[in-house]
Amino acid sequence: YKTFISFEKQHGDREGIEDVIVGKRRHQYEEELKTNPPDVVEKLRLAMLLNGVDITGWPGGTISAAHTDADQDKTVDAFRASIDMLKNEGEL
Repeated sequence: YKTFISFEKQHGDREGIEDVIVGKRRHQYEEELKTNPPDVVEKLRLAMLLNGVDITGWPGGTISAAHTDADQDKTVDAFRASIDMLKNEGEL
């Protein structure tokens, strides 16, 4: 896995590198969910991370001029998917 990440960093494009990092983090977050049952707010944050968006901080979801329209669309899509995940888990 480390060799693959190193190769992607040297030869991959930004999207490929982000996919590798998000995939690794997704696995870490899924394991965290299994071992430490969080409350609903934490579950929303973890669901957003699983969907590729980090809403760290309070109240979270900071948008800045550095975020593109595509970033904002990705965030909205991730939020919708996260809400669906929480509904399917019976949290909402």
